[in-house]
Amino acid sequence: MAKPKLAMQTDRGRFYRNRNHTDRKFISVTTALKVLDKPALVGWAARTVAEEFMAALPAAVRASRSKPAREAFIKDIKGSPYAKRDKAANRGTEVHEAAEAHILGKPHKVAEEIEPFVDQLLDAIETLGITFEASEATVANPDVGYAGTGDIWGHLSKHGDDGLLWLLDIKTGDDSKPVDAAYPEYAYQLSALAHCPELWLPDHTIIEAPKVDRTAVLNLRPSGWALVPVPEPVMEPAFDLFSLCVRIAGLQDELKDGLFEPCVQHTDDSPFVTQPEVEVAAPVLVAVEA
Repeated sequence: MAKPKLAMQTDRGRFYRNRNHTDRKFISVTTALKVLDKPALVGWAARTVAEEFMAALPAAVRASRSKPAREAFIKDIKGSPYAKRDKAANRGTEVHEAAEAHILGKPHKVAEEIEPFVDQLLDAIETLGITFEASEATVANPDVGYAGTGDIWGHLSKHGDDGLLWLLDIKTGDDSKPVDAAYPEYAYQLSALAHCPELWLPDHTIIEAPKVDRTAVLNLRPSGWALVPVPEPVMEPAFDLFSLCVRIAGLQDELKDGLFEPCVQHTDDSPFVTQPEVEVAAPVLVAVEA
């Protein structure tokens, strides 16, 4: 999604500020979740590098003939997971922007490669009978100390609605991923957003956030979509886990610069023991009478 109005990017990730909460920075939901181990990402990155290497095998052979070319090739291949991640993030942002434009009834030009995802989103809106209460809104929990931006708050009139308000998180992916794929952090993210009592408008006005009854991931693929609900009994323990993530992230930040005292080094240029130079006083001559 596009950068929210009240968000700021720092070297520690994204944070939010609202002038009604003087001198406070609220860690973003996604930044707080970075403290969790995500072993699947290691395998994904390794596979991405391997696939890129095989696709560029002739170039790899040519690059192997000189050290500068070899180092440049390795640098490019090592960066392929990040390039793929950024491309997916940009795709997600464009789909979110198209979704918001549709919800607000604004004209929006869609890039050709994004059209299949937008088509699936529009089909999901029609099939589920989604009526919108809010979209792309920033919400916050001052007690725990975090904020985040949700995608869609709405009713699903064709999905056994019963007046329930759903919070939906849009996730995009290619057709190599199962349409119903969902990772644990999706549930933590949704539970965090659902437990926010404040909604922040772009002008810093604070109003009451919509009270969420159910949450779900809305997966979009070029060839289909899936609504993946989070079970109600999971929401509270998932929020407990997320609250711990916020605490851990805060402690990491507090401790990072004070965990160690200045070191004692022993290198060729810096001996382990250094004797201070002693200033030698000039000799004093005393005359002695015979």
